Amino acid sequence: MNETVELPTTIEEKNFDIPDMGVQITLKALKQLKEALDYENKNNGFQNNDCIRIGVMGRPGCSGFKFKLEVIDEKEIDEEEDISIFVARYGFFLCMDVFSKQYMNGTVIDYVESLMETGFKFRNDAIKKSCGCRSVIFGLRYIQNKGIQ
Repeated sequence: MNETVELPTTIEEKNFDIPDMGVQITLKALKQLKEALDYENKNNGFQNNDCIRIGVMGRPGCSGFKFKLEVIDEKEIDEEEDISIFVARYGFFLCMDVFSKQYMNGTVIDYVESLMETGFKFRNDAIKKSCGCRSVIFGLRYIQNKGIQ
């Protein structure tokens, strides 16, 4: 299922609903995902990858699945197994597999930069318990090259 999301032209710090995926994403996170996608295409031998897959992976750990972000080619989107939307303002797709939707529902994806941490944050008020281990797996070399773990 493909849908196009039109973002407002004014720069506001707000969350944008992506109803088909059950998530919200901040403008700051969208900008950072676009920058990461451009970096991957330019510096790591990718040829016009234009989709970022968000979702969960692995077996549930001590407090649940790990979140993931990875760059893929639009051709890898499975029309039957994936939900995808086109972010017109930035010219790329976001996609999520149907399995991940049940675990991502209600999640806000943000990008934070502070003295204590820098990186993508997945927040979900429905999660009542978490642990100190890393909860987000990044499939983006851009993030690794910026020193974000």
